[in-house]
Amino acid sequence: MKISDEIVQQVKEQNDIIDVLEEYLTFKKNGDNYLALCPFHSEKTPSFVASRKKQIFKCFGCGESGNVISFIMKYKNLKFIESIEFLAKRIGIDIVSNKINYNLDKYYQILTDSAKYFYVNLKQNSNAKKYLIDRGLSSTIMSRFGLGYSTNSFQGLSKYLINKGYEIKDLLELGLVNNKNGRYYDRFINRIMFPIFNYSGKIIGFGGRVIGEGLPKYLNSKDSNIFKKGSNIYGLNFLLKSFRTLESIIVVEGYMDCIALHNYGITNVVASLGTAFTFEQAKLLSKYTNKIYLCFDGDDAGKTAIIRTFDVFKSFINSNTLDVYVIEFSNAKDPDEFLNKYGKSKFIETINDSKTLIEYIFEFYRQKFDISTNSGKKGYLNIVKNILNQLDLVDKQYYINFIAVTLNIKEELVVSYVNNNFKISGLNKELVFEEKFIEKANIKAEKTLLNLMLNKEYLNYILNNNVDESLFSLDESKEIFRLIVDFNGEEDQILTYLEKRLNTYEAIKLITYFKENISIYDNNNITDQIDDFIKVLRKNIVSNFKEKITHIIKKYESNADENKVIEYLSIFTMISQLEIEDNLSEALDFIKSFEV
Repeated sequence: MKISDEIVQQVKEQNDIIDVLEEYLTFKKNGDNYLALCPFHSEKTPSFVASRKKQIFKCFGCGESGNVISFIMKYKNLKFIESIEFLAKRIGIDIVSNKINYNLDKYYQILTDSAKYFYVNLKQNSNAKKYLIDRGLSSTIMSRFGLGYSTNSFQGLSKYLINKGYEIKDLLELGLVNNKNGRYYDRFINRIMFPIFNYSGKIIGFGGRVIGEGLPKYLNSKDSNIFKKGSNIYGLNFLLKSFRTLESIIVVEGYMDCIALHNYGITNVVASLGTAFTFEQAKLLSKYTNKIYLCFDGDDAGKTAIIRTFDVFKSFINSNTLDVYVIEFSNAKDPDEFLNKYGKSKFIETINDSKTLIEYIFEFYRQKFDISTNSGKKGYLNIVKNILNQLDLVDKQYYINFIAVTLNIKEELVVSYVNNNFKISGLNKELVFEEKFIEKANIKAEKTLLNLMLNKEYLNYILNNNVDESLFSLDESKEIFRLIVDFNGEEDQILTYLEKRLNTYEAIKLITYFKENISIYDNNNITDQIDDFIKVLRKNIVSNFKEKITHIIKKYESNADENKVIEYLSIFTMISQLEIEDNLSEALDFIKSFEV
């Protein structure tokens, strides 16, 4: 959906940031600013500041910042367009046209007709039905989840839908067909089909599981106007038919795992949609429960996926919004196989024996070290301290004790090792924690260089120093770099130009930073500062490259491939020498030409 720049500007102007934020936060006026407890991280002392004059907010605790639109995006977990619609409705502006509503209704109808087509195919295909029956699924479950079958035909669905009067452009938008050199063919061929519903029960896409051998094993609809994999959950609509809130929700990885649990009468189950579990999915589930059980595959990939969810769940854990547990099982590759082997009662036992997500992560890393040795203890602590430093004070104290017991050492020693954020004071050795937002040097350098590039004189100097977008690590930084370089207007219009073309939360955050810092630099030594920032970015690329080479060397060492070890050691040595000699340009030229 395209919303005009004029509408976006009108929405921003008529939604005063203080008036909007007061609906969600309790402010205390402090001069021209307003102070509140930050809604995006746990804190006891207000560090969240909003300005009516500047129409921006900033938290000096966690670093979040932006304008009224980006606040609504972050707070309500909405996309840019959804935030504009929300704020427009608040001030009585109707920006959703009848044409757009018609398109959405048409899309839903196309997907419903597609599901009916797949459903009939399943009834008529004995091999497809046998596959599901052999997996233990009853006809009732197949019908309840609307399972279907896409035939072994390249144009079966597309011909069916076109004969019903639908246009090929709509089938392309919904990801039902692909286009190759002007030829259209079905996306899903010879697959068991799983309709994907949104929380209200409307079909928004499909997942297809190949029958027999073939890749990819699972294939999802592509993202469209009504389907975003990272923002939806498979099976949530079935839960909400019976309950609005649930004591707990089990999250599995695949459609078949979700359906298998339902088949055994365990119905508080949902599945992610073929991507890593996202913050948006966690936010969605937090509306309906305060307890999550992760039940992923038991292989290394499943374990790694669980570890990665820490970044997704940590804010929910710290704010006491969600308790997160991990269901572990042995002698089975996934929940479906476990249930078929051991049954429902054994599975419920594993639920009752679940560890918290933090305990699971600490146990996962404990197995990577020989903690009977001093070096093993230190190696283990070096990893888990990074997790400890992201927990709130109460959880931190609990898990310090947990780690001390695990390593059979005193709590004081754990605290001492994690002294980046802890200090011991008083006779009772009470833990005092101070949370601060600390920005990485390369990220600060990126932001500052982009800020300086808003000045044409500085821009020319920066570009003449061989700076291009490859130096930047953040996608939003790369995009802003390209926009600034391509800008041909008056210098005082550059921020307005960027605002019109950028609508992600992080990009709005960067523009807010520019507004705050556009004139703070000392012209007397500005070129020296720019040189320093460029050097930081180049060193970061070199550092990342060396880290990759180190991992490759370790891999070949474990495989006893001496020739490869020597080859990559020589590369590591050469890059390190160039870094020591401060010859970063030559190092970067080599890195660009070398594929890791």
